[in-house]
Amino acid sequence: MKRTAGAPSATRMIEMGAVVMVAILLLIIGGPRLIQARQQTVADLLEQRLGDVRIAIAHMYSERSAEGRPGYPSVGELAGPGAPAIEIPVNPLTGVATVQPATRLEAWRREVTGAGGWRYYVDNDANPPEAVFYADVDAPTHFTDPQGLPIRANEL
Repeated sequence: MKRTAGAPSATRMIEMGAVVMVAILLLIIGGPRLIQARQQTVADLLEQRLGDVRIAIAHMYSERSAEGRPGYPSVGELAGPGAPAIEIPVNPLTGVATVQPATRLEAWRREVTGAGGWRYYVDNDANPPEAVFYADVDAPTHFTDPQGLPIRANEL
């Protein structure tokens, strides 16, 4: 029997089928791990950005204290035009960099608005002054509390 030129042989078809099956198997096994690794990376980035802004807020407080006028930056100073020392990063879970003001109760409950950026509560008249900066998104993270329960993004 003579093969026609350009027609794949049965062996080649079997090899291609085996390669496709291996690729599918890798996706089935590795896909969930890739998704989990991405979620962990985003949560780690969120925690880093929260820390960066919180450090900048504390730095502004200490500078003001050294000048004899202690106080945290207001929402306008934090996120308004010409904010002196803080560049508000994008929330990696939502892609939003806006800061929404929060009341004291909202801050302690870590309530979200759905805007997806950040929330900030400040009260320089409290004794001592209070400031809370947190993510304006209620999404799961890979972090857990001491009892092993998951910590949500707005609770970091």
